[in-house]
Amino acid sequence: MPTIIDYPVTKQTSVLSTLRFVLLPVGTRTPTSYTVVADADQTPVTGIVVDTGSPVSVGDTTVTLATAVTLPNRAKVTFANGMSVRLTSAAAASTTLAVEPVKRNPNSSTDVSIPADTAGTYNHGLITLGAEYLSVEALPVSIFPGEELFFDVGGANTKVTVATYAPAGAVVLEILPLTAALTDGDTAATFATAAIAGATDASPSSAPKIVDATNFTSGAGYEGLTTGTNRTLNFTFQNILGDPGSDTLKQILYNDLAYNREIYAILKRDAGDRQQAETYEGACIATQGDQASPVQDLINITANLQFQGASFRYTPTDGAFDIFNPASYVPPGLAV
Repeated sequence: MPTIIDYPVTKQTSVLSTLRFVLLPVGTRTPTSYTVVADADQTPVTGIVVDTGSPVSVGDTTVTLATAVTLPNRAKVTFANGMSVRLTSAAAASTTLAVEPVKRNPNSSTDVSIPADTAGTYNHGLITLGAEYLSVEALPVSIFPGEELFFDVGGANTKVTVATYAPAGAVVLEILPLTAALTDGDTAATFATAAIAGATDASPSSAPKIVDATNFTSGAGYEGLTTGTNRTLNFTFQNILGDPGSDTLKQILYNDLAYNREIYAILKRDAGDRQQAETYEGACIATQGDQASPVQDLINITANLQFQGASFRYTPTDGAFDIFNPASYVPPGLAV
C-alpha cells in the first residue's frame, strides 16, 4: 500500500534560461532562416614544437616554440604527451604563444608539464565526437555566442552550442564539446539571434480579452466570452557594453530610425534532462523601456514587448501533460 501520494516533485527553475532577439525584415513577421552545413574535417595544423631550451611548466602563461606559427585566439593545441594549452590571444607568425595557465601533467613527477621538443597539433575544424572547433561550409551569416544549432543526424537532432562569435564567411565554429559525431553535409537551420547577455528577469504573461456576453438566458449571472489574448514579455537586463542583444533593444527603444521596427524574440527555459526546452517566441513590438542608473551601481534596463497576433508560439517541454491528448501522459517517475 502506498505511504505517500506520488505527486511530481521536480521544480522548474530559471537556471540556464536564455532570451534571444533578431531584428525582423521590414514587412514580415517571419525571421530569415539560414542554413549551416557541416563540412569534412579540415587538415590539422602541425609543426607546433616546444623550443629545445624552453620546457613548459605548471602555471606558465607562455609557450616558446622552435618555429613561428599562426593560430587564432582560443585555439586549443594538443601535444604528443597528452597535455593541451589554449591560447588567450592570436599568434601571427610568432614563436611565442600566450596561453591560459598550464595545468599539471598527472603523468609527471616534476613541475614540467610539456617537455622541450614535444610536438603539438591544432585540430581547427572537425565533426568528430568531442570536437570543440566545428568544421562548416562558409557561414551565410554571422553567428553569436549561445546560438543552438540542431543538426539532423540520422533522423535525430544533435544540439551544437556556439561558444564564440563567428563572422559570416567563417569555416570554423568554436563550440561546446560535440556530443555526437556529425557527417559531412549535415545541416542546421538558424535565425542568427543574439542573446541578452545581462538578462536578470524574463516574465511572459497572457491577458485574455473578455467581452460581455450576458443575455436573457444568463439569469442573474454574468457571462463573458474570450475573444483573444494579449501576450507580453517583461524583462530586465544589465547594460553590458558590446552585447548585441541589449544594443538591439536600446536602438528599438531610442533610435528614431528603428522605433517602428519589429523584432523576433525567443525565451527558452531549461528543461533539465529533457530534449525540448519550454519556449515562448514570436514577432514583437516594444511597448515600454525604462532605465535605472543610480550612483555607483549597474545600469539596468526594463523593457516590455508585446507579441504580435498569430506569430506567437508556445512550445512546452517534451513529456508535458497535453490537455488535448491526456492519454499520452506519462508521469515523471515512469518516464524512460
